[in-house]
Amino acid sequence: MIRQIILNRFDTATYTRYIKEISFKPSVDIIYNNALTALNEKDTEKAISYLVLIMDTDMSFEPLFHLSRILLFSLSEEFMKKKGHVIKAKNKNLNRYIRDLESQVLIFEREIIMLQNNISKSEQELKKRFNLFAFFKKRKMISFIENSKINILDNAVKIKKVKKDIYIASDLCKVEEYMKMTALILEVIVNKDRFESMGYVV
Repeated sequence: MIRQIILNRFDTATYTRYIKEISFKPSVDIIYNNALTALNEKDTEKAISYLVLIMDTDMSFEPLFHLSRILLFSLSEEFMKKKGHVIKAKNKNLNRYIRDLESQVLIFEREIIMLQNNISKSEQELKKRFNLFAFFKKRKMISFIENSKINILDNAVKIKKVKKDIYIASDLCKVEEYMKMTALILEVIVNKDRFESMGYVV
């Protein structure tokens, strides 16, 4: 049941990360202990994959519900602590927000390349012999080079800030996925009959 539901709720790449394909199924107690070990090692994704495996083995295993509920509460606290609610209020879709930030980085990087090329061309021009009438042109080129270098530094600072925002958003995106997967486990446990009536097979 849980495999079908995950496949319907998430994309194939996410499904693959949480579904363990094994030739034999150990006892639920062993799987549960593996989940606890993974949590102690702060490997949330692995822990959730073990919870999914318990669902796939014995959905009635009582400690599964309690651990899933504790994990969801912990993840929700982590999301709030990292100001996830603030970022989500401005950006409903974190993945789209990350893509927008990555596009900003590309724009700044292209601008830096353009400025560097312009500086190189101007410096080559400055190496040429100037006559008296070209004095003001030379001063203008020197000023242009100086301003371009300032703009390069400014863009570099912007890139650093945006990359920091990408790191924060990516981390929140993972936590949000963990929350959704854990919430789904609880939803299926609590509403097993409803899912069966929808055609999902245990």
